[in-house]
Amino acid sequence: VHTRMNKFLYTAIALTAASTTSFASDSDWLELDQDIASLSSNVATADGASVGALLRTSYRDGGTLGGFTHDDTDLWFEGSLEEFSYRVSFDIKSGSVALEDAYVTWGAGDDMSVIWGQFKTPVLRSSTIDSENMLFIDRSNLGMLFDIFDTGVGVMGHLEGFNYTFAAQNGTDGDTEDLLLFGHASYNIGAGLSSNEGAMKSGDELDGVIGVSYLDFENDSVDAVLAIDLAV
Repeated sequence: VHTRMNKFLYTAIALTAASTTSFASDSDWLELDQDIASLSSNVATADGASVGALLRTSYRDGGTLGGFTHDDTDLWFEGSLEEFSYRVSFDIKSGSVALEDAYVTWGAGDDMSVIWGQFKTPVLRSSTIDSENMLFIDRSNLGMLFDIFDTGVGVMGHLEGFNYTFAAQNGTDGDTEDLLLFGHASYNIGAGLSSNEGAMKSGDELDGVIGVSYLDFENDSVDAVLAIDLAV
């Protein structure tokens, strides 16, 4: 469920107009037109800001036993202001609230941006697909392993079919004395893939992406990770 703030305002305008038409005179209509024009100007200033929510519940059958599982209750706010954009999201489960995204992105150019705050690095496609765009209930095993939001700074960009991300983050243990250095490069096959998992919103041609990620902790006792990902 993703509802833009503009929709709420337009709905309010429509309801106001509908309740007024039965008793409106010529002067009333003129005043109504002026009111709607005033509201429209306020709506324009709210462009780029939105709030959304996601609810996911599934039934899982284990043979002799089965039941409903609460998968997601997510709430997020996002928007933009000139060359900056932001996103803040929360995961609500069992009465507790966990902060997920909390970052600001600066558009340093047409093909590059800088991100800082708490965000998820694109280790694997399965780990970075948003929950509302997933094809199956769960991510792959490796996708769940790297489904992690971490604090740091990164640079992202694209160039002629290539996409790249370089980041420095605190690492999965949150130890600020042991930075995680991350690098990712991917190449689009055909038109590349959308933000949806599987064949949703895909075209008739063969499209895909192949990516390589490298993770290395400053702590030499932790082995580096090399991941190769292919999705079509």
